[in-house]
Amino acid sequence: MIEVAKIAKENNATLIAITSPDSPLAELADITITSGDKLEDTTIYVPMTTRIIILTHY
Repeated sequence: MIEVAKIAKENNATLIAITSPDSPLAELADITITSGDKLEDTTIYVPMTTRIIILTHY
């Protein structure tokens, strides 16, 4: 994944990543949607990361 991101950046692509805030991918990304480092409570609602991923498919 990191190699693909580097190639994209070399070709002037805007890199948007859903990843942990401290990851190497986050360092390369122009926009980072952080997935956080703690699990979300799924008993009450759908986790934010899941909602964002679902929205990107429409």
